[in-house]
Amino acid sequence: FFEGLDRYLKFIGVPNVEATIKPEGYQALWYQAGSGKYEAHMDGWTKGERQISAILYLNDEFSGGELILPRQRMSVSPKAGRMVLFPSNFCFPHEARPPVGGDRYCIVNWFSVWPVKA
Repeated sequence: FFEGLDRYLKFIGVPNVEATIKPEGYQALWYQAGSGKYEAHMDGWTKGERQISAILYLNDEFSGGELILPRQRMSVSPKAGRMVLFPSNFCFPHEARPPVGGDRYCIVNWFSVWPVKA
């Protein structure tokens, strides 16, 4: 996880900076086949809260269930062990499509990143 987070922080312009990474606390989610979905939304609104969203997919014995990032014109298919990190801000609204032919399980968390002051 931290390797992926480190790569993401470098990608968004926080390279080689000591930082305090504060997790909000994970949630385990269960999306039931055919009906389990999450409408388009944003995870964070202001600086200092929910700067990074993380989704870890736990299974892939179904079809559908994609993570949709409409502004990025991007769709991510769930795959067991795959982790997706993206900014929590208004530029990254997202939704989860319902799985078909099986239930989808994932763990989500949100992080704030604070530079360490010398």
